[in-house]
Amino acid sequence: YVFEDPYDPRYLDTFNGQAQSNYTFRSGGYENDRYLRSTTSRIVKFDINSQISKIHKIGAGMSFSQHELDNYGNSISDQETGTDFEIFYPQRYSFGREEFVKKPIEFSAYLQDKMEYDNFIVNAGIRYDYFNPNTKVPVDKRNPNLLPLFNTDQRDAVTQSQVSPRLGVAFPISSTGVIHVSYGLFFQIPNFEQLYSGISDSSDITKFPVPQESGSLNTIRGNPELKAQRTATYEIGLNQGLTTQLAVEFTAYYRDIRNLTGTEIIRTYEEAQYGRFINRDYGNVRGVILAFEKRFADHWGARLDYTYQIAEGNAFDPRSVFFDNQSQPPRESEKQLIPLDWDQRSTFNFSLNTGTPGDWNIGMTGRIGSGTPYTASGRFVLANINIRNNRIKPSSILFDVRMDKTIKFGGTSFQTYLWVENLFDRLNEWNVYGSSGQADIDLDAITSSGEIIGLHTLEDYILNPTFYSPPRRVRLGVSVGF
Repeated sequence: YVFEDPYDPRYLDTFNGQAQSNYTFRSGGYENDRYLRSTTSRIVKFDINSQISKIHKIGAGMSFSQHELDNYGNSISDQETGTDFEIFYPQRYSFGREEFVKKPIEFSAYLQDKMEYDNFIVNAGIRYDYFNPNTKVPVDKRNPNLLPLFNTDQRDAVTQSQVSPRLGVAFPISSTGVIHVSYGLFFQIPNFEQLYSGISDSSDITKFPVPQESGSLNTIRGNPELKAQRTATYEIGLNQGLTTQLAVEFTAYYRDIRNLTGTEIIRTYEEAQYGRFINRDYGNVRGVILAFEKRFADHWGARLDYTYQIAEGNAFDPRSVFFDNQSQPPRESEKQLIPLDWDQRSTFNFSLNTGTPGDWNIGMTGRIGSGTPYTASGRFVLANINIRNNRIKPSSILFDVRMDKTIKFGGTSFQTYLWVENLFDRLNEWNVYGSSGQADIDLDAITSSGEIIGLHTLEDYILNPTFYSPPRRVRLGVSVGF
């Protein structure tokens, strides 16, 4: 919040300073939202490993976490009792106010056995995951406001659990070559925003308040009963030594992702509409990695790898269905695999280190990646009607360097360092306008802006610094060891 007093007279009407034309900024006034959130996590974790025989090394462990999310969100609106602006906040359990305390619980346990035989090595394990959202949910999704004319019953949200096997096998094919294969099942809890967004509750009632205007669709509500994302991973690879210092590695992998978060549209008894997160989407990732590595010796070491990867799913954003239904007329949602937002087909990574261990070191890392998908708009749409993520953003290049020097003084060691991120100060275009495919040109704005009324130019509006990677950043530091 801006002012501690929620009724501070310096707060202004939400319409104060409203932009007088398209493609310009609002001016004057203050941010009228009030948002407070704190998260406390209590974690108990235990792990044990034991070499019980020449062949078997047993590992086991467990982890218990209880989180406490204390969330309050509200924003000023006009009391609308007269012509003068009067500060008003939505009341508890009403749309526009989000207030809850939730204490979700996570538990996991695992058991694994590493078996080393003369001709091969096996890693076998099993893991159990459990999650309890620890909240109530309305029985009738069409009555999220719990209006007394309809069913107001509530029940405990369903808990989630999964047993996940893991298996890996490695066996030599020569004195310097090893083939490895692995399979694993993984359990990933949805983020808490997707579980609890929009809740307003107390100890005995939980509401997901939505607007009651007929036909409106302008909000998405969380779903505490979202299932955990389930990923099955398959991998096969070869590690081959070429010399005593040089090795090559080839890996192929496939990941099948289920229970990705999507959105459903629900119509209430008052004929209003709202979006609700559900498990409706799926995806898959497949790729290969080729890597060369020179182990650190003779004061230097290096690694170079190339990844080719395809990441596809039936939706590019968890809110895709919501956005499609907001358009007029509603847009038909995808019913085919499309590239996911993070689908980066080609990536080169390299690292180079030189120095004397315990004295000095200079390290450089670099990453060159092809562009990720975006959805074209305007004149680019005709060739790909109703297809999302149909074009590719520009490629990106990032180089970082870090230099360390250790100075010993008595029983104390001082490590000084110089760390430069984005060494060449490159402006990578991480986001682009759909009309041009560039971060600094919006053809839709240029052709339809009309007269600009305000203090800023059209170019000021178009040039958005969040569309670019951060500029060069230089850090100097000292760490002390005793």
